[in-house]
Amino acid sequence: MTNTQPQPQGTNQPGDQTAQFETAAALQSPSHLIASIPGALGYFPNEAVILVSLYARPGEPGALDVGAYLDADLGSTTSIQRALQRVPAGNHVATFAVIVTRVPHSDMVAAAAAGLHQAADEFGELVEACWIVSEIADGTHYQLVFGPDAEIFDSWGWDAGYHCGTVASVAASAAMRPLITHGVLPELHRDDVFRHFDPVSDADVAMSEAIAPEAYRKGAELLELTQSAPWLALRQMKAASNVFLAAPNVKLIDSEGSLILDDVFASAADVELVAAMLTRNMLRDCLIEHALDHPGAASAVLVSVARNFSGRIRANALCLWAMVAVSQQLHGWASVALMCADDEVPAHSLAGLLANVLGVGQAGALIELSRRGCRDTWREVERRAAAQADG
Repeated sequence: MTNTQPQPQGTNQPGDQTAQFETAAALQSPSHLIASIPGALGYFPNEAVILVSLYARPGEPGALDVGAYLDADLGSTTSIQRALQRVPAGNHVATFAVIVTRVPHSDMVAAAAAGLHQAADEFGELVEACWIVSEIADGTHYQLVFGPDAEIFDSWGWDAGYHCGTVASVAASAAMRPLITHGVLPELHRDDVFRHFDPVSDADVAMSEAIAPEAYRKGAELLELTQSAPWLALRQMKAASNVFLAAPNVKLIDSEGSLILDDVFASAADVELVAAMLTRNMLRDCLIEHALDHPGAASAVLVSVARNFSGRIRANALCLWAMVAVSQQLHGWASVALMCADDEVPAHSLAGLLANVLGVGQAGALIELSRRGCRDTWREVERRAAAQADG
């Protein structure tokens, strides 16, 4: 078996906004692992199976990253199998499972545990160990369902308590810190996180539906201008980026659902321009750096667009919002946004790419790569404009 002893992560300093929460802190013991779940997901799971995977960090022997936490419905074999299939294979070291249920001795739990125990990939058993707990709360008792011998747990460097014990402080978990920083706590239910991206104003939805056809036309025209008249394209691209500067600097999580378009945009023309940028991949990517540099304002813009538009515009707004959320270590919320994007446009390429990179704990690399791609796109359009001006 691969050595999975947690190692200190030198890049995960407190000021590193793109780092995953510390592997060592989450994996001191099952007690800390279970306590990290609400902060990592953004909500308290109930009657669920949670999968937590470790990945070797490329180029840093011995260092591990925690991937995205995956949630499945305990009563659905299909849901559990789908979650297992979503565990990325590349650099995979180990996967742990936690069953959260109030009915520990049911046939449903027995079937789920058997499925987890039998799960395998091309390298062998997929789930190294599984624990069961009635709820994720401080002091709640947990019990090992299956797992390796005690010597293996010792080799991982875990504290005592791998067979049974009580859940550590949920509030003190490193995974909870980003939520507390942004003034929110985990939602009580999974659906509450998904509802964050639902419409909150019928009038705004109607306005967006009316604007959408023109936004798609304008997006096609703007993309063509990046080739035929790049200086004109740059003018509109800069105007779209400046919308992020003018928008209100709000909390990333609009838990009250109070944001409406009039609160965020100066005019309907600005709504149309941002929507147009989100109709084409190249134009969308030009917004990335401005969004990351102004997370509160960008969140207001992007969540407002995502709530009120549909199709490609909504999916791309959700992907950019997920990038902003990742930059603020809100990984669970980012994962939900990406799932919503994939639901809106099945097999959405950017949503799939972001989910895969986030899934293996490479959030920092994701943000840096996205910034670099954004800069390269701007430079190319600026180069074309300069070349045409010289010509």
